[in-house]
Amino acid sequence: MTYNVQCALRFGGAKAARIYRNLRQRLHIRDAHCVAKAHKYNLPGWIGHLPIYLFVGSSVIALLLGSLAIAIMVILAFVLLLGISQNMWNKKNSNINEQKAAYEHFSWEQDWDKDTYKRHSWESDDC
Repeated sequence: MTYNVQCALRFGGAKAARIYRNLRQRLHIRDAHCVAKAHKYNLPGWIGHLPIYLFVGSSVIALLLGSLAIAIMVILAFVLLLGISQNMWNKKNSNINEQKAAYEHFSWEQDWDKDTYKRHSWESDDC
């Protein structure tokens, strides 16, 4: 590794360590505050730890569910792209007679479109 890469990794790790230490200190301060409040109201100390445990637990669950949602979206996107590409590349080689029959079936030469003027009331012989 070059010196620049080593420095970037070292400072990136140092920054992560500072973030972790700061977060841990804040959680310990909040925990001590909650325990003090619990003791103030004559409650056991473990009840004061519950808000921090609930906060950390819900944060971890939210992080996991968010990651799962992103993973599912990425997988669905790839599945859709795969399905579209398979439909695009795996077309059946149809017979030219089938294509001609399909064209004639939906062409302008059908009975319902022939002789348009004969279908009008002034041209009919129903009188």
